[in-house]
Amino acid sequence: MRTTKPEDPVVPASQVVGESNTAMSAIGEITDVTPDGHLTVRIGEVTHVVKMTATIGRFAPEKLLSREVLLLRCGEGWVALDVMEPNDIVARELLQGTETPSFFDSIEATPDRLVLSALKHLELRVGKSSIVINDEGKITTRAERLLQWAKGAIRIKGGHVDIN
Repeated sequence: MRTTKPEDPVVPASQVVGESNTAMSAIGEITDVTPDGHLTVRIGEVTHVVKMTATIGRFAPEKLLSREVLLLRCGEGWVALDVMEPNDIVARELLQGTETPSFFDSIEATPDRLVLSALKHLELRVGKSSIVINDEGKITTRAERLLQWAKGAIRIKGGHVDIN
C-alpha cells in the first residue's frame, strides 16, 4: 500500500492568503517600524500600516525589516501576529538573542557580588540623597550631609581638586 503525504501549500511571500477582498489572513513583508509602534507592511503591491502583537514588539526593529510576517484582518485593518520562521540557518542565527532586554537583564547577583548595568545613566536614590553615574565617566553624589569613613588612608587623585 502506497501512502502519499499531502504537500504544504506554497504561499508566495507578500501575498494575501485567499481572495484579496475577503481574505482574513495574509503574509506580508515588513518595510518599516514606525516610532509609535506600528509596522509598515507590504502585501503584494499595497502598503499598510498595521498594529503588532507584544511578541513581535520584543524584536529589535532592525531585525524585523524585510522579514515576512503573518497578518490577520481585523475590521478594516491588519494586525501582525508573528514573524514567519526563517528557513535558512543564517536567518535563524540573526534572530537569536533579539528580544528586547528587560530591566532584570541588567542585574547580575551572586551571594558575593551585585552588578547593576545601564548603557547611559545609572542612578541610586533614597530620600534627598542620590548617586548618579553616566556613560561619560562622571559620578555625581548629592546629599544633605556626606560622610566618608575609612580605617586606612583616603586618597584623592585627579588633575586638580576644587574645594567650594
